[in-house]
Amino acid sequence: MKSAAYWIVFVVVAASVGAYLAREPWGRYQEERALARRSTEEMKKAEAERAQLIKQKARYKSPAGREELLRENGYTKQGEQPLNSK
Repeated sequence: MKSAAYWIVFVVVAASVGAYLAREPWGRYQEERALARRSTEEMKKAEAERAQLIKQKARYKSPAGREELLRENGYTKQGEQPLNSK
């Protein structure tokens, strides 16, 4: 009976020591996961911005897109009078 009690105490102490020694690696693991998550989010934002810039560049390469850009900057066609809505 004493032998079984010693084994139970030994197993409990061993599990406690193992859990105590494993806390630091688990903390580092959590930090690495957080860093990876942030990096992934930044990468997705950068990819979305790049895709938006590619679409914008393609739009401005077309004749209608160039005209739109020029009109946004205040240019008008020759002989055209700008509308003043006051």
